[in-house]
Amino acid sequence: MGFFDRFKKKIEDINNNDADIEELDQEFYIDDKEMAHDEWISMAQNILINSVKAVSKECERAFVLINFKTPEFKVIYQIDKKIVSIDQLKDDYQEKLRSQLLPQAESVVDYINETLSDAGLVVFDYAELQFETASNAWFSHIIWDEENEISSFDELYDGWFELLSQVAPNQALDSDVSLPWYPEV
Repeated sequence: MGFFDRFKKKIEDINNNDADIEELDQEFYIDDKEMAHDEWISMAQNILINSVKAVSKECERAFVLINFKTPEFKVIYQIDKKIVSIDQLKDDYQEKLRSQLLPQAESVVDYINETLSDAGLVVFDYAELQFETASNAWFSHIIWDEENEISSFDELYDGWFELLSQVAPNQALDSDVSLPWYPEV
């Protein structure tokens, strides 16, 4: 529970006479692990928002793969019920992604890695993000090499792209459910 959630709950407890006013100062701390988690969530949402904005209203789903070892983003979209890579997009969409979103990878990865390290948390190896436009649902999946046998970032991208190509066309566009991750969980 984040700082504001804890603080709000404590005020409610005091107002309901379930806690003394003297206990309020117990909630005046910010947990580094909570802050790092909140920063990751905020950053993941911003990455997804920017990836969707880059392709306008045509996007049914957006998928972003992040390499935290060698900073890089790879983006996949579902448009007209088909899974497409950046190279299959309209030229202006490609240009927008290549000039605006993809160059942010290094600063995003460096920031999240530093935030996680400073909080004493294990740094991610990779992350997979999904956004479904119709439901505004988004999903995140963290991958660590020691839990999976991944030989390269390209293998991870190719495997996820192939899996999504098979599954996505048959999934409702407003399902509010994540599509499979690769490697499958």
